[in-house]
This record gives sequence, C-alpha cells and structure tokens, in this order.
Amino acid sequence: MSFRVKITFTDFLQVLWIKAKHNIMVQLLLFSVFICLINLIWLLARETSLDTGTWLIFEAFVGLLVLFAIIYVGARNYFRSELFYRELIEYAFTDGGIFVRGESFESIIQWSNVRRIEEYSEYFIINRGATLQHIIPKKQVSKDLSFIREIEESGNVRIMRG
Repeated sequence: MSFRVKITFTDFLQVLWIKAKHNIMVQLLLFSVFICLINLIWLLARETSLDTGTWLIFEAFVGLLVLFAIIYVGARNYFRSELFYRELIEYAFTDGGIFVRGESFESIIQWSNVRRIEEYSEYFIINRGATLQHIIPKKQVSKDLSFIREIEESGNVRIMRG
C-alpha cells in the first residue's frame, strides 16, 4: 500500500488538539476558561459598573485568551520551521516496515521502531518515539484502509483507536 500526503497547518492544529484534549492540564485550562466566561457574563449582566471582582474575572479571561494566542503562535512557528511537515510525503507500507520519502529525505522505518499507530476519525498518527510522529490525514489516503487491518493482523505494531 502506497500513498502521498501533505499536511496543512489546520491538520497540524487538529492533531495537536486531539493529543491535548486527553491531557488533564488542558482539561483544567478549558474548565477555567469556561468558569471565567460564565462568571464574567453573570457579573456583567447583573451590574452596570465594573467593580473589583468583575475586573479580576475580566483580567483572568483576557489572560487565558493571551495564553491561547501564545500557544497558537508557537504552533504556527513550529509548523513553519519544520520542513518535514510541509513537504509532500510518500508512505509505502511493506512487511519490513514503512518506507517514507519526502522532497528532501528518504528513510525506512522498521516495525520494531514504531511504538504504535493511533487511528482517529480523521487521522492516523504513527508514533516513532516520544516526540517524533507522522501525521496521515485519512482524506488523503485511498478509500481502502485495509492496510491498517493487515498491519494489525501481522502483530508488528499495536494500533490504538481514539
């Protein structure tokens, strides 16, 4: 099975979100944003002037928005700096491993070096280590996804479904 993919920044952000939403710190951050927003709306609806409590909640909400902006800009800069994510990449799945060819590189990933393959509704993520991942959008892969079942049946690598 062989196919070519090109990752967009939107794909990159969606995968970051998929990975982050299972992180407890991200869940606490989102819960904090929700509570700040509810408190701000409640306080603004009940009072016309900004008292100290309302102002503190507003500052916290703005601070969280700035945090999200910093995360977004950091992700955008990382995506722009990593040539690997912007290249057209060809993947070929074989019995010996995965042949990966980009515009500036070529490598073979043996099955023993693949930690796991994660399957989500829109993406496959091939994990080679703690930080190195290959993102494969399902929309760019042929409709026949039987190669994943073949990999799973071979027992070469563990496949996790999210």
